[in-house]
Amino acid sequence: MIRIVQAITPVHVGEGQTVGSVDLPIARERHTGLPTVPGTSLKGALRSRCRRLGAPPERVREVFGSEPGQIPLSRGEVSISDAALIALSVRCLARGAALLTSPLLLGRLARWLDDAPPIPRTSVERAKAADHTDFVVPELDRVVLEDLDLLVETDEAVGVWAEAMARWLGDDAPLDRLLLVHDDVLAFAAEAWIPIRTRASIDADGVVRDGHLFTVEALPPESLLFTIVRGHDQRLLPPDGEVFTVGGHATIGSGRMAWYGGR
Repeated sequence: MIRIVQAITPVHVGEGQTVGSVDLPIARERHTGLPTVPGTSLKGALRSRCRRLGAPPERVREVFGSEPGQIPLSRGEVSISDAALIALSVRCLARGAALLTSPLLLGRLARWLDDAPPIPRTSVERAKAADHTDFVVPELDRVVLEDLDLLVETDEAVGVWAEAMARWLGDDAPLDRLLLVHDDVLAFAAEAWIPIRTRASIDADGVVRDGHLFTVEALPPESLLFTIVRGHDQRLLPPDGEVFTVGGHATIGSGRMAWYGGR
């Protein structure tokens, strides 16, 4: 069954290592470089939610499997795949923000749908929207995304996809801001436009350590991903629209995601 997760606040789910300039990067698919939320992180977050809500420990273990160090080991009734990106929230001059998607991202989602709409295509120089006038900067007659400007045109297929996703999300996501770009543009956006925060390290007394700064990458709010959930008994999973916490930096409000499903 497909479940969609929506970032409500910046989400940092890392991998515990870095080879670049960011101290704490987000998890990414190795072959595409696109942001992801590992299934193990989702499963652990949902397990913690159940414990917090007072679900019987044995039932939690049956559904989600044993925790590290528990004997005997059990895998659990429910499996949750790594979450794949559907749309990335990026800054847009005309709309404040746009939900950026691409043929690759829609194609991945379409594999799991029996009635998937046709996937629109575009070139590197052009973007497509359900109504291109919503995104155009009049003085330029283009859409401006961060430091990149593109020609934009209307394509009804983008609106059809927005309507399809609204079956899960209702009015909870700004799907009128869905904007389709070429896969190469999306890959560039996912690499260059992910927000990076600089934070200060503090000691046990709450005092800032002199010179101890570090950078944190986070998936921006409103971004959408999907995961595949398998298992006969899914009664311990959240209802549509419930917000749960996943990943790090929860004490400063990060990691809040909404859970949607039903298909």
